[in-house]
Amino acid sequence: RDQRVDAVLRVRMGRKQIVARAAGERVDDEEMGHRGPGLDDFVGDLLAIASHMGAGPGHPVHLLGHSFGGVVARAAVIADPRPFATLTLFSSGPRAVMGVVSPLLLALVPHGRIGHRILMRALHPDMPDAPQADPRLETLRLRSPASAHDTLVAAGTTRGLAATGVPVHLVHGDADPVWPLDSYPEEARILGARHTVIPHAQHSAQWENPGALALALVDFWDAHRPSPDRPT
Repeated sequence: RDQRVDAVLRVRMGRKQIVARAAGERVDDEEMGHRGPGLDDFVGDLLAIASHMGAGPGHPVHLLGHSFGGVVARAAVIADPRPFATLTLFSSGPRAVMGVVSPLLLALVPHGRIGHRILMRALHPDMPDAPQADPRLETLRLRSPASAHDTLVAAGTTRGLAATGVPVHLVHGDADPVWPLDSYPEEARILGARHTVIPHAQHSAQWENPGALALALVDFWDAHRPSPDRPT
């Protein structure tokens, strides 16, 4: 995450931030006879962190998930909405590969490394194969094939999220190439969510337009200050 966003949030808003990184994701685990971490594992870790923080109905916290982190965050809120005052889905769309890739392809793709690469190519057809000079692009290129298989084919969860009653903010760059941009307005309608488009940004507005992103985040959080009286 860009330090410029941290500076805006700390200096101008004085908010305490806790950043959680997912456990390592390795496709090789399957080939070695081990089950790699799946979505349930990541959700369990996130809820454990929230519990350790003391988050709950009397002290809910704002939750933000970026990209795959948003997939984990929405699943965690659905599993237990009580620790969370709000949910911000940052450059994270309403569905994983399922709903973007054709059902026929999903049915035919084998489980494992080869099938995983087919799904990733279908989801990111422009993802380069060659190493990238830009360290951010190179990180994305290397991480894509290392994502756990079951996290790619998770079913849509929009209506389940709406049922939690947790206020949601959808925020993404105006040129984000990862999730279809036309998928966001419909999800915002179903969720009753705030929908913010960050100008001059793609998938990582924290780098591309950090000031606009930070202000959008804080404006939403200020409108939904944690309250022990919020129904959960």
